[in-house]
Amino acid sequence: MRKILTLFAIFFFYFNNASSEEITINSLLKEGYKIDSEGIVKREKGIPFKIVTLTKSKSYATCMISLNYISGPNFIKCIKP
Repeated sequence: MRKILTLFAIFFFYFNNASSEEITINSLLKEGYKIDSEGIVKREKGIPFKIVTLTKSKSYATCMISLNYISGPNFIKCIKP
């Protein structure tokens, strides 16, 4: 029973994210969001990330961009809680 519930949860979250539209920094700027802050997260090993926070009145969104030295910046994801 537990395996069935776990598979159902994974299935639900997978298809819930697949059906939603992709949020990008440009789409948020067109909606009226403004860039509030930017910061770079450096790690000992691995690729550093740039975190961009956008705000619009009382709502906000956070976007993450990987900073690869070889291929350049690569957009990863934006999240609106």
